[in-house]
Amino acid sequence: MLRLRSVERRLSKRILLRRACVVNVLGAPIRRVGATTENVSRQGALIRLEEDIRVRAGALVAVELILNGAVTLNRKCMYCQGVVTRVLEQPGEHARISVRFDHVDFRNLAEAEYVQAGTVIM
Repeated sequence: MLRLRSVERRLSKRILLRRACVVNVLGAPIRRVGATTENVSRQGALIRLEEDIRVRAGALVAVELILNGAVTLNRKCMYCQGVVTRVLEQPGEHARISVRFDHVDFRNLAEAEYVQAGTVIM
């Protein structure tokens, strides 16, 4: 007899990866918040937000995952559009969101895009 609890639901493995990113919650108005990834896979990521904003499951987001930490003219980011599939909230902590990626692209990251509220995101 097959036990469904032991079956892995993910299509690809996740790797632990703590990396600075920016989450753009799409809608009117677009909200932009600094964040940090906790783990990443080919299809999505678990992300800890750095501010207390309300994000609901089903929200459309664009995640800019900063790839190279050195401040250079050619900083790169992995630009990922997707959907929030789960919101994890713990008392006294910022929310964590699980995002399923629908589109992934690689782009240059302009300085204005990684300076968030006076703090350089690295």
